[in-house]
This record gives sequence, C-alpha cells and structure tokens, in this order.
Amino acid sequence: MMDRAGRAAILAYRCWLSHRWPGKCGYTPTCSAYGLAALERYGLAVGGRMGADRLRRCRPGVPRGTHDPLRWPRLPRTVRRLSNLTCALRISIRVISII
Repeated sequence: MMDRAGRAAILAYRCWLSHRWPGKCGYTPTCSAYGLAALERYGLAVGGRMGADRLRRCRPGVPRGTHDPLRWPRLPRTVRRLSNLTCALRISIRVISII
C-alpha cells in the first residue's frame, strides 16, 4: 500500500512538475527513474532512502549524462555480519560433507 503511494508521488512529479522544473537532471538514469526503480526493487523504506540519497547527490555541477546506476543498498553492520556467518557456515558444511 505504501509502496503504491511512493510510486504515485514519483509518477505525479513526472507528469505535472518535471517539465516545469528549471534545472535538468545530470544523471543517467534520471533521479525520478532511479527513485522509481529503487521503490519497485527494494520497497518504500529502503528504496525511498536510496532515492533521497540520490537527490542529495544531484547538484548543478554534475556533468550532464553522468552514469549512476541503481546499486545494492548498504546493509546495516549486524545484517552484514549475519550474512557473512551464514556464508561461512555453508562453506564449512560443504567441506564437511566432502570429507
């Protein structure tokens, strides 16, 4: 439900405000396309944060056509530790099963 609200806000911006805005986005894909893709892929919480971070990076001095693709979001430290631990467990299980 909230994901749809975020998507609707970006589409409304594109439809009614984007062409009236004085500056043009220097990034490829545009900031609205980046935000929309982030929302669709990661949901409102993470995708919205990624879109807000992209808007903070958007400055008038950015050369036109600068490529800035959608990346994996940076996970909190505890999640990274858990994912490293599960990866190590998988490897150790494989090694034990081979022996």
